[in-house]
Amino acid sequence: MRNHKLFLVLIVFLSLHLKSNAQEISTDSLFNSAKQLLKEDLRQDAIVTARKILKVKPTHSDALLLIARTLAWEKEYKQSIQLIDSILIIHPNLEEAHELQSTVHYWNKDYYKTVKKSEESLALFPKNKVIGTYAAKALMKLNEYQEAYKLFSPIYNAHSKNEEIKNIYDEIKVGLRKHKILFNSEESYFTSHKSSRVDLSGQYIYKHFFGTHIFKYNHSFFRGNSGNQLEYEGYLKPVRNMYVFANLGFSSSKLFPAIRHGLEPFFKLPNSMEGSIGYRFMRFSSSDVWVYTGSVTKYHKDFWLNLRTFISPKDVGFSQSHIFSIRKYRKNAFNWFGGHIGFGVSPLETNLGADFEKLLFTTSYKIELTDWRMLNKHIQLRSAIFYQYYKTNNPFSILGAHLVVLYKF
Repeated sequence: MRNHKLFLVLIVFLSLHLKSNAQEISTDSLFNSAKQLLKEDLRQDAIVTARKILKVKPTHSDALLLIARTLAWEKEYKQSIQLIDSILIIHPNLEEAHELQSTVHYWNKDYYKTVKKSEESLALFPKNKVIGTYAAKALMKLNEYQEAYKLFSPIYNAHSKNEEIKNIYDEIKVGLRKHKILFNSEESYFTSHKSSRVDLSGQYIYKHFFGTHIFKYNHSFFRGNSGNQLEYEGYLKPVRNMYVFANLGFSSSKLFPAIRHGLEPFFKLPNSMEGSIGYRFMRFSSSDVWVYTGSVTKYHKDFWLNLRTFISPKDVGFSQSHIFSIRKYRKNAFNWFGGHIGFGVSPLETNLGADFEKLLFTTSYKIELTDWRMLNKHIQLRSAIFYQYYKTNNPFSILGAHLVVLYKF
């Protein structure tokens, strides 16, 4: 009797072992078939085959990754990301899944999510070149070159002989160039005066870890008069995920406000958005003008979308203007085409000079088209054309164009 029980246990053990081996052989065979189907570019058939594996072994990591990767190739990014999240619940330390997560978020052009998930993955795999590469590329898309340098330096040190790694590191260093000189020329033709205003600006830009400082010398010609203005602009970064715009300017010419200053903090919002709230002040010969402003920015794939409002109080009610801007990035943060449409008069219209005070409470419309491109590692070029219409007692228009040359060193 005892021998009979041992014999039954042996039979059950052997049958389970053989069944397990058969399943292993079956899943291996199916996975090889799925890979072959991918080589033949039969992606949907490969997914169907991989799903057969999951019916036998639901946690088969290679089959799950094959499906997630194939969905991404098919540009089904949402489904791919959902599956990758599930894989990481089952296999939290699966390095290939972390690599695929960074890759797919970047392909989906969700650069904020790429950075966030990649930083989490790099805590586990600090020298992974795939994760680090996509994180750095995403940060460059967001114009966060200092953050890209900090994140990517350990990756570069570990893989400095890799050509792609070296190229990305060089691109980051170009974005980190601390010194820039900018020349801006703008001509605005006023139909009301049948004459042009010419605005010229020379700027020195210094960039460091805590932000960017811009020192400007502005010069204008209009209706036989000329004038100068000294101005400072700063984009200060006291903490991560926040920066502050600061402005201060002085002039003794009636072509500019006597004094202007402004302050505006920018902060990150959920869903790849950014918000700001602040003010601008301008002192003219007859009055002081306070303008309060706020903006909301959305980053969507390769698009930058911005809505800004300016509000200025007056004796009865207030003046308001709204500007909607859009940019389509081509290669990186230095190459884009865009434009904006505006309603109302805003402090951004520096070509109005002292006329800003008179026109602040009038109805106006503006449209502008802009192209910004990097010619080489040192030189960037910005060109724009615009049209403004002012609905006053004697309506008039402004036609204009400006050209900006930026040299980095």
